[in-house]
Amino acid sequence: MGGRGASSASDKEYSHDGKTFKYGDEYETKFVSDGMKFIQQKDSKPTKAPIESQTPGRIYATLDNDRNPAWQAKNRPQSIHDLTFVGSDGRVSKQIHTTNHGSLGAHAHEWKTYPDGTYRPVAPRALTADETRMLTKAKADFINWRKGRKS
Repeated sequence: MGGRGASSASDKEYSHDGKTFKYGDEYETKFVSDGMKFIQQKDSKPTKAPIESQTPGRIYATLDNDRNPAWQAKNRPQSIHDLTFVGSDGRVSKQIHTTNHGSLGAHAHEWKTYPDGTYRPVAPRALTADETRMLTKAKADFINWRKGRKS
């Protein structure tokens, strides 16, 4: 299960910021709800969202990495860290972060290619009504899955 976008493992590789990654080496799929794939990192590093996928149009909900010692020290329940929207080119087009950024609370970043050739997020903005509904539904789906998993 899972991959760098939580897709099936393969021999395909991709590069980002001068590093080479192999699909299937970073994330595992926990569950899927209404086409949204809920994923978690396989390692114990701080939580990070996927930036590329073999499935254009995919939406990923990245869960807090409860394998990370710094996260474990916070002693709080696992939750959704962010939502990642993959564009038609297979790269992230937008992310919704659940953490506070200034006074925005949950917020969104579009991604773009800058003149220097780097592909990265633009400044944060407030969520639209549709994005807020999507995040609320994702959180409810996660809570329901977590309850079912513990019973």
